[in-house]
Order: sequence, then structure tokens, then C-alpha cells
Amino acid sequence: MLPLRDENPHPPGFKPKITIGLIILNVVIFFYEVMVTGQFWEFSNQRAAFMFFEWGAVPGCITGFSSMIQPGISCPDTPYFSLLSSMFMHGGLMHLGGNMLFLWIFGDNIELKFGKAKFLLIYLAWGVGAGLAHIVIDPTSSIPAVGASGAISGVLGAYLAMFPRVRITTFLMLGFFWRMMHIQARWFLPFWLVFQNLLPFFIGGFGVAGGGVAYMAHIGGFAIGFATGYLYKKTHSSEYTYGTRYGYRPDYWKHKFLTLVWVFMPLITVSMYPGRTQEQKDEYAKAITKSAVEILKTKENHVIVVFEDNPKENWFLAGNQL
Repeated sequence: MLPLRDENPHPPGFKPKITIGLIILNVVIFFYEVMVTGQFWEFSNQRAAFMFFEWGAVPGCITGFSSMIQPGISCPDTPYFSLLSSMFMHGGLMHLGGNMLFLWIFGDNIELKFGKAKFLLIYLAWGVGAGLAHIVIDPTSSIPAVGASGAISGVLGAYLAMFPRVRITTFLMLGFFWRMMHIQARWFLPFWLVFQNLLPFFIGGFGVAGGGVAYMAHIGGFAIGFATGYLYKKTHSSEYTYGTRYGYRPDYWKHKFLTLVWVFMPLITVSMYPGRTQEQKDEYAKAITKSAVEILKTKENHVIVVFEDNPKENWFLAGNQL
């Protein structure tokens, strides 16, 4: 199953800058890896090995079990830093592409909920926690772990806790049979956890199974993310009232207006003659939003500005056309 998008819309004007920034950073570092290794699809040569030994998370170095990774290759001077640096390195194009697809689909809504600064800190914390979970299982290993999947697993866990009924547009292919499906997160994400992580983890003997996948990092990150999302939802229950963002209530459209008033207050409508450029509308919307935040003491991402272009013949004063 390949997720393509989630049916979880943003408020007007919201841009997931941290999610986009993380994707850009991962891509930039990927091309640095390409320059170092001279490879693209998969980094597997000796230069890649030295690079991963330097910046990847090597359990034996982090736990202090060994000062040598391999004969002639010492542990980095600051092995703990590798818990962060390893989050932004990948083993090849497919590794990067899969991780960034999941981050793009699921990260934006988590960023919207936590806010930009908190989301960045929590994302990094999920990545570190996932790395530590991997180390606990195999503390003496000399194999470097790289990839953003531990932190992204935290994003998936939080998403399951916070948006369980949101539908995920999914491409399903079984041999010659394929179709597009809309699967709720409460079914899609546990399926991903069980069949792509838990089963391979147990079958592989509670360690790094075939293909060099650190399954425990995924499982640990998912568990930490789910706990974080669950706590957030319990402490912010008033935000989970109506709308597709909060679980696809069957009576969503009945409460559409209440959603706008409750979640995205205020709703400001501006009627004017046609002819204004998009740049003018953008500047005017920013000015209105700024004033609403200052005067009404609301949040910027709660202010909706709607422009209505009404031709002159629709304007009347005292019963007479203007």
C-alpha cells in the first residue's frame, strides 16, 4: 500500500514551513552524500561506509562499548551527536523518497497542531528517542543507523492518536490488480506498523533484519509519537469538536458554520469592485490578519479573510444603484 495524500485540509493560508524545511534539508544532505560517494540509487561503496561511520548512529560507540568501529576505524569524538546527524542521512534514493513522502503527507497536520517551534523540537526528540530504542535492542552493534524514519514514525504515531478517522488516499496493488482506496488512519497506520515493522522485527530475531532496517527505531518512534499525540489530544480536547480535521463526523456539513466560528474565529468577508490584483489582495489580507491578531487577541492561523468581487451593478444605497 502506497499513501498518496490525506484528506485532512488546512486552514486557509497555513503553510507547513517546518515540514517543507525538513524535506529540503534532507534532500540537500542527500545530494551531499551523492557528491561524497559518487553514487545515487544506493550508497554502498567504501566512501559511503566511512561517511556513515562518521555521521551515522553506531550503537557500540554511543554506549561506550567500544572505541573502535572496525579495525583501523575509531568512533567519532562526539558519538552522541550522531543521534541527531543520522536523522538527516539516507542510504539511497528510495530510502530518501519513501521517508519524505510520509513526512509530506502526515507531517503538515502535526505541525499545525503543535505549532512550528514545538513541532521541530518534538520531531527531533522523536528521532533521538527512536535511535535510543534501536540502541537498547543491540547496544554493542557496530552497524551505523541512518535515516529520518525513526522521527517520521513518531509523526505517524502522533497522527494515529490525533486523527484516527481521517482517510488516507492509498494506491493498492496486488499483482495485476490495483485500485485507489480511501482508508482511515486507524486502519492504515496500524497495518503499516504491524506488517512493515513488528512482523519483520520478530521474524528477524529482535534485531536488524534483512535489508539492514532498524525496525526497533520505527517501533520505538511510533510508540513515543502515539503517546505524545494522545497526551496532546487529552489536554486539548476542546479543539476536537467538528470537521474533517477531527475525524470525519457524518454530520460535518451540518456543523460547517460552527467549525468556522469555533476553530477559525474570526471570519472576515471583504466585498469590493472587481479589478484588484492578487498581490493587492495578498497584502490586504496580511494587513487585516495582523490587525485582527492585535485587536482581537487571536491566533494568526485562526483568522480567515474572504474576498468577494461584486460588480458595480450589484451595489445599492437607499434602494438606488450606485
